[in-house]
Amino acid sequence: MSSYDKIQYAMWLLPVAFVVLTFLINRFEYRKNKNLKWGRAVVLSGFIFYLVVLYFLVIFPLSSQDQLQQIYYANSPKANLDFFRMFEAFYFGNPIFHGGNVLQMVFHVTFYEPLFNIVMTIPFGVFLRGYFKFSVLKTIFFGLLLSLFFETSQLTGLWGIFDHSYRLFDVDDIFNNVLGVTIGALIFPLVDKILSKRV
Repeated sequence: MSSYDKIQYAMWLLPVAFVVLTFLINRFEYRKNKNLKWGRAVVLSGFIFYLVVLYFLVIFPLSSQDQLQQIYYANSPKANLDFFRMFEAFYFGNPIFHGGNVLQMVFHVTFYEPLFNIVMTIPFGVFLRGYFKFSVLKTIFFGLLLSLFFETSQLTGLWGIFDHSYRLFDVDDIFNNVLGVTIGALIFPLVDKILSKRV
């Protein structure tokens, strides 16, 4: 079975995993509280769906076989362990510093990729603070674990689906993910206040 056949099976498996996970967690909530609050069940199901979609966003698009070989080549780095290299890439690679305009800056990978890595984890911080009542520090810790899971998935070739890593393990991605979670944790009181007024 090829790597891409395995991915196709995984794409069928993830929706099943979402349904099973949602059922088990809501069942745990019911056994714990002796009742099932449908509002909480819907919110929790939405959060699980968010995590599934987030994982898809992290692992796709999959690299082609040629790209995989380039990444695996001996001189190609498997990981970036230097914090804030993204600023160097932004300065030397973004069009804004080479005669470009603001629109070109925004739509360049050196700008939108770090921004996306921040924005995509903000809901994670909001949810852990609101649903599980985690402290800010505990929320940040779980955000770090989530980001490490994403980056390790890429480094290990989706936990062995590929023969080797297919993306760069990047500490800047981890930093940006944790920053997003931190923002989510800190803005939760404001989000809660806004939602309370609308409900």
